[in-house]
Order: sequence, then structure tokens, then C-alpha cells
Amino acid sequence: MKSGSCKYIYILLLVFIPACKPAQTQWIPSAFSCGVLSTQVEAYSNKEITLKIRFFVLDKEESDQLTKRDVENNLSLYSSDVDGVLTDFKEVNTSAAGMYSCTVLLDDVYNIINFDYFRNYSSTEIFLRKFFKNMGEKNSVRFSIFKNQNPPVTIYGKGVTNNAREMDLLLADLLNNPVEPASKFHPLPLLQSIDALLDTINSSASWNNRNLLLVYSRNSFIKTGVTKESIIVKAKNLGIKVSTIIDYGGEYHIDYDLSNEDIFYKLAYETGGFVYKNNDALSGEEIYILSSQLGNIFEGNFKCYETTWKITPSGSWTNAFQPGFFTQGDIEVELQTGYDKKAFNLPFGIIIK
Repeated sequence: MKSGSCKYIYILLLVFIPACKPAQTQWIPSAFSCGVLSTQVEAYSNKEITLKIRFFVLDKEESDQLTKRDVENNLSLYSSDVDGVLTDFKEVNTSAAGMYSCTVLLDDVYNIINFDYFRNYSSTEIFLRKFFKNMGEKNSVRFSIFKNQNPPVTIYGKGVTNNAREMDLLLADLLNNPVEPASKFHPLPLLQSIDALLDTINSSASWNNRNLLLVYSRNSFIKTGVTKESIIVKAKNLGIKVSTIIDYGGEYHIDYDLSNEDIFYKLAYETGGFVYKNNDALSGEEIYILSSQLGNIFEGNFKCYETTWKITPSGSWTNAFQPGFFTQGDIEVELQTGYDKKAFNLPFGIIIK
């Protein structure tokens, strides 16, 4: 009898003890969305750069607004070329930009590697539909996809529209039936596609606040007569802000070309856009928080953090701080909720003109 009672108590303990453990807050990766809005070299000498970085940490518990958690004391800067010491931290608002038009240029590979083949849904579709629905009646959007075809860009729907309902079912239909990849993807016609879209935006959008949002898989791109430099010059001259959402997933199928990633940071720096990284071993849902605030970022007067860093060379291999200098790095923000802790890496570029 005693033996049976012990077994019964043991079974109860097996059931009860896990319930007493701290909650496994696996949701933390999808509770925040973090990104760099801009970087600016304020001053420099041969051995030191004063760098201003604006970024955001949106918090699901704060209705997708700027988090109230301690960010200042949980910041680090990492780069293979430079070291950084935080010298100033404050909250600011970006400059007001007014009504916007946004042309989305989606890399077809991005949707394929972000599709959940087990649960059969597209996070890309959810993100874009949410962004369009939050754009408001005074702003306008256009949706396009590029892939290995001629011509590379296809514009869907009626072109520019301020009616999100026109795009809703179209996005669901376009993005919900990708074929699961079995091998590496071929290089993409990225530069030609951006070049074509810049011309399209310039010929049809009357807004002063014109944006091109590139949603890119990080797959390598075809080298043709269109160059990175010509794209940057064209976008800047036309006054079109170019922002990029970069995916860091799909490692088995993506043909990475790290030497050419500078174009995204230089486009953002020269035109007033931003670079956002998603899918860094996270749930993929952090981009949904971004979608709720993306239109506000384009309109400006957006609350964010402004940090100032003292940047010095990491070693003798670091290029001289002079015009033409470029390097990439990450701001790491470590956030804690309950018993869970997660570090978010926000990529940025340092450019000396």
C-alpha cells in the first residue's frame, strides 16, 4: 500500500513540477521589432569618427510603439573593422515628411524562403497586407515582384493605388503557392529591376515623399551594364528614398555575395532610406510589428532613439578614416522579459563621403 502511494505521489510531482517552472517565454523574438533608421558621420579624423545612429525598438506590449524597457544600458556595437563607445543616448523624433507613395519591389526568392511549408502560410503576405491596410487613405502604394525573366519586373494590380482592398486578395493569391526550394537559387536581376522601378516611380508618382521599398532575400545578383554606382546616383538625383528589408535566412539555398551588400547601406545613406534585417533565427513574426509602423516611418515625425558613438579602428587592418571609407557593423540590443533574454542585432553601415 505504501509503495502504491509513493508511486501516486511521484506521478503527481511529475505533473506539478513543470507547472511550477518559470514560463518559457518563447514569444520574446516576436514581441519586438528593432531596426536602424539612419547613420551619419558627424565628424572624423584619421583615428576617430563621431557617428550618430538612429534606431527603434518597437514593443508589442506597448501597442507596437517604442519600448519602455531599458535600452541605453543594454547596447553594444560590433564590427570587424572598428570599435565603438556610446557617448550619448536620447529619444528624438524624425523630421516630418508628409504623405508618401511607396513602391514595393519584392524579390521572389524572399517569399519562397520565408514561406512556412509545414503550416502553409506566407509571412511575406501577412506583412505586406498589414502594411497596405495601415497606410491610410492619403498615401499610395504600388506592388511589384522581380525574378529571373525578361523583363524582370512585373507590376500587379492597377499600379499606384490608395485603396488597400484592391491589393488584399491579389497579395494572398500571388504569395501563397511557392514551390519549396531544392537547390541554390540563381543570381537575380536586382540592379536592372531597381533601375526600371526608379523610372516608373519618377514618371507616375506626384508625391514629394516618394519611396522604393526593396524586400530582398540577400541572394547574389547579376552583374550587367547597370552598376551599383549608377543606381545610387539615379535614386539620389530623382529624390526617391530607397529602403531595404533584408532576409538573413535560407542559408542552404541562398547564394550569398557579401562583397556587394554595401549597395543597400549606400542607397539608404544617400537617399534617406533605411536598412532592416529580419529572420535572424527568430520567429519571423517581428516583421509584423514593423508593418504596423512602416507608414509612420515613411511619414516622419517618428519617435526613435538617437545614439552618438566614438568610433576607433579595431586594428592595423582597418582602412583609413577618409572619404570613401565604408564598413558594416551591428548594434546589439539585449532585451529581457521575465526569465527570457534575447539579443537583437541591428545592421548599419558607416560611410565617409
